[in-house]
Amino acid sequence: MVEKLGTLEPPKNVIKAILLDHQKEGLWWLVSKEKSDELPPFWEVKGGLYLNVLTMHRTDRRPEPLHGGIFADDHGLGKTLTLLSLISFDKVGTLPDESSSALVAKQTLILCPSVVCSTWESQLQEHTHKGSLKLYKYYGNSRTMDFEELKKYDIVLTTYRTLAAECFRRRRCPLRKIEWWRIILDEAHVIKNENARQSRAVTKLTARRRWAVTGTNIKNGLFDSFSLMAFLQLDPLSTKCYWKGLFQRPLADGDENVLQVLMATISLRRIKDKVLIGLPSKTVETVSFELSGEERELYDRMKSSSKYFLDFFSFVDILRKRYSFMLSLVSRLRKLCDDSALCSRDLTSLLPSDNIQDASKHPEFLGKMINMIQDGEDFVCAICGCPSNDAVITQCVHVFCKSCIWYYLPRKELEKACPSCGGTISRSGLFSSPRESSNSENNKKTSRATPSKVSALIELLKESSAVNSSRKSVVFSMFDKMVVLLEEPLKDAGFNTLRLEAAMDEREQAEVIKGFGSAGPDTVLLASFRTSGFGINLTSASNVYLLEPWWTPADEEQAINSVHKYGQKENVRVVRLVAQNSIEERVLEMQERKKVAAGDVVRQGQKERREVSMDDICSLLSLSA
Repeated sequence: MVEKLGTLEPPKNVIKAILLDHQKEGLWWLVSKEKSDELPPFWEVKGGLYLNVLTMHRTDRRPEPLHGGIFADDHGLGKTLTLLSLISFDKVGTLPDESSSALVAKQTLILCPSVVCSTWESQLQEHTHKGSLKLYKYYGNSRTMDFEELKKYDIVLTTYRTLAAECFRRRRCPLRKIEWWRIILDEAHVIKNENARQSRAVTKLTARRRWAVTGTNIKNGLFDSFSLMAFLQLDPLSTKCYWKGLFQRPLADGDENVLQVLMATISLRRIKDKVLIGLPSKTVETVSFELSGEERELYDRMKSSSKYFLDFFSFVDILRKRYSFMLSLVSRLRKLCDDSALCSRDLTSLLPSDNIQDASKHPEFLGKMINMIQDGEDFVCAICGCPSNDAVITQCVHVFCKSCIWYYLPRKELEKACPSCGGTISRSGLFSSPRESSNSENNKKTSRATPSKVSALIELLKESSAVNSSRKSVVFSMFDKMVVLLEEPLKDAGFNTLRLEAAMDEREQAEVIKGFGSAGPDTVLLASFRTSGFGINLTSASNVYLLEPWWTPADEEQAINSVHKYGQKENVRVVRLVAQNSIEERVLEMQERKKVAAGDVVRQGQKERREVSMDDICSLLSLSA
């Protein structure tokens, strides 16, 4: 961490916003890193040669400076405006000589999750003079394949999914033909999985300056962040064997020396509570409610069945092999606290196949998997590494985004190896789940009773409206299908609603976020949790309702920060809804344990670092009310 930061103002003919002090300091740090001629971390001059103090390698060739780093300010500190201010200097400054034979572009390439595209667009419109920075949106079916066209713009905005889908095609993608002046990876923690297609794709791009931007505590995630080092081209840690031997192993043994040097030289992180003194207040409260008699009976039956499986798998000593199944039992209990329509009552339908390669012989198994996609299970595409939008499933029971697998299998008759298991797949062997819409059968009015949690939510919304009818609200749910199920009862209660779903494409998500910003009072945004983890801007709301307690405090905080952030003008009220005497109370207790243990994350080494460990599952099922 830089001990003393200077300040810098952006060009006024480009940026019309007034930066806060911490943003001016951040801009100074970004510019100083890009202009730096210092040796990169772990290099020094010794005996007339350049010595790498980690590998003890000597060379007479001066290592290239690291023009970039990790910009890790807390969520809500206005990183997007600071980065736009950095880009604005390209319009008034001078570029290095263009004698290089490479196609040197004066543009900045920005990669981000699809849901964040609208944030960049709105921030550009709000904070820059019209026409001062030209933006090209490189996503969607109408995007250009002509790299010369891209060179006409100051900023090219694309998504990780778009890059992953086209980067490895035979016809080289335009983004790889250009040596960019600057590349910015927004929400850079999404490339954590080094084997994911999107993580490999970003390392194929060439640029003079490279920035990884994230609001998460990158220090706690660096253990598994080789892909970040590969993107930043930080020698020698950008080489896998050195990364393991010089960084991971010492860190696993409690030696943080390399970590401390790395963080001090390449990253900047400030915490919101210490920087944004004038940010409106935030209150967080937990509201408990009772399940109805029918809901309690069903919950208790499911709980008994879950405990039976826990005891049985423990007795036959195969519990560790049944992680996914046991997690699904916990998930079903959590869903029953929301709405019984979220899950099947037949627990035996979830039993896993002993031989997943033979699953294609069992259509009923494929049907169950497809139903799980419909129910909003968090499947991750094996090609792009993102939660699967518009998911399809192969006969070997692996899930991909439809767009990703379509690019992978460009012709209907083509057979290729499955990216997950190597088995033979083709387009004719893909299964899909029809996407739900507001006009689907599932959304038709029914005579069933309103779930207790939904009734509690409606009462809270009505109470808030009675106090101040101008306040807008956001309701987050970790279950995609619940976002759909909430719409009808809230409309019946007199509220205007919008839905923000993970399955929407970039344009649909942007339209919803923009529409919510301009919507009238008493509007409720029903948002999937999977859209909240990527720095979206929902500051037009001031009420946040968390329909379920989430696995980790950090995930919960990310959703809250989409509302309580730079640009918020009102005090923010956050309400967690928790079913009494249920697994949700145990999840809250688990959150508190994770907060206490958060400081030891960097020392966990190669141990299990799942959001929910098998020990967590056993604790939740053993103690669940």
